[in-house]
Amino acid sequence: MPKPRSSCRPVNRPVVGVMGGSFDPPHHGHISIAKSFLQSGRIDRLMVVPVFVPPHKSDDLSRYEIRLNMAKAAFSGIRQIEVSDLESRLPVPSYSWNTLMYLKDEAAGSVIRLCIGGDSLAEFTSWFRYKDILRQFELIVAERPGFSRPELPAEFTGRVTFIEHEPLDISATELRRRASDGLLSGDYIPEAVCKIISDEGLYRK
Repeated sequence: MPKPRSSCRPVNRPVVGVMGGSFDPPHHGHISIAKSFLQSGRIDRLMVVPVFVPPHKSDDLSRYEIRLNMAKAAFSGIRQIEVSDLESRLPVPSYSWNTLMYLKDEAAGSVIRLCIGGDSLAEFTSWFRYKDILRQFELIVAERPGFSRPELPAEFTGRVTFIEHEPLDISATELRRRASDGLLSGDYIPEAVCKIISDEGLYRK
């Protein structure tokens, strides 16, 4: 795999990546991209943070406690990943800026980096205080090999590391539809997550 491209200097302090999302439900695509972040050499461990109250989505998400439990089930067994309920303890809506700044203050001995996919990078300028995020934190962006990278504003210069990642063709929206039709299987979602979906009666029509 080609080495990541970044102008950021290496650091000696532990490096924690932060990957947010609704995880409704978490699936093998989430696990795959998380592993790509860990294998990039840019972080030592990854904190997966299910969003509590998303600023840009409707209120039709599954209950937070269920999404948190599904995320814990999906990422269990991956030693370098911690699933955190942090955003349930922070002001709402759940802006990434607030989450990252809290972690920066609480983990003063660590370096915090934001891990996102290429689709999130394309809309990053709409994020709350995105310029402040760029000034304070390096972005690690997973992109498909050969993907045509968008032209970024000047403030992104030197603040973004791109890593290669071959995404799985899985959509949470499609998985919810499959679940409502009784067609969900472990081919798309870890069996432990499938069990939670079944036990909780999620996504039923």
